[in-house]
Amino acid sequence: MLRILLHLAPSAFALLIVTGALAAECPPPTGSVRAMFHEPDVIANRLAFYDARDREATRAGALRSLFEAAGCPQIAELGDGARRNVLCTVPGGGAGAIVVGVSQTFDSPGSAALLSSLAESLAVAQRNHTFHWVAFSAHETWADKSQRAQKPKGASRWLEALTPAERANVRAMIHLGPMGFGPVWVHPPGADDRLRCPLEHAARAARLPLGSPDQLRRECGGGPGVVECEYNAHWQGGNDWQPFRRIEMPVFGIHTGNQRKLGGAQGGDAYFASYRMLIVFLALADQELARQSTASTP
Repeated sequence: MLRILLHLAPSAFALLIVTGALAAECPPPTGSVRAMFHEPDVIANRLAFYDARDREATRAGALRSLFEAAGCPQIAELGDGARRNVLCTVPGGGAGAIVVGVSQTFDSPGSAALLSSLAESLAVAQRNHTFHWVAFSAHETWADKSQRAQKPKGASRWLEALTPAERANVRAMIHLGPMGFGPVWVHPPGADDRLRCPLEHAARAARLPLGSPDQLRRECGGGPGVVECEYNAHWQGGNDWQPFRRIEMPVFGIHTGNQRKLGGAQGGDAYFASYRMLIVFLALADQELARQSTASTP
């Protein structure tokens, strides 16, 4: 049984108990997860703020404003002109790091708008790992797609700026795709198995169903631009997680169905449920990766 303590306000708390059968290979987690829990209107307002500035000239400034409002202790920008990575770093208690990455432009603004809220929600308690919350710029264009010449320059640029020691300290890259569109799916093929059980527990806590591979194929429909479909899941470039995978860094991605540009409907309740799920998942991922790192240390 997992006890998740969510701070609803400075003087109000709620205790959420996660129970029920999960996959046979997922043992019940133990311990407590502490995190701040924003009200739905805060999450909706931050989405609206970013959505209104979802243009190349204003995205980076909007993301910086959201990180500043969230009280991020370390904010940085990397890149040229309007195409700048914007990142928030929250130091942890150990040497390891977790990268939580989104695209500033791909699929919908929902994931980028959530990044500051997730950082703020988890920062109320010190985590085992340093968290790098990164909104990557310079994603592919439709012309790049048609020529199969995708180049996620923002993600590549961020990796290139790391020292060898900093790269070695990254325990996992967690990629957030579209949020608020329905059931939860994992990408890419071969995603880091260490984080599947934390996701199952988190999805159950947020009452979000986990989608099956057959559902995903029906959802994708083989249409252009859906990075999670099998036909283009191994393109060399284009997806922000791919530069990490090319250097054999563990990758685990989450998305919630069809994106807005292909006609998907982003529901307010589903979007808020995605936020709740991600809080629990990232806290559990921090615990699980720290546990496995300790277990593997001679």
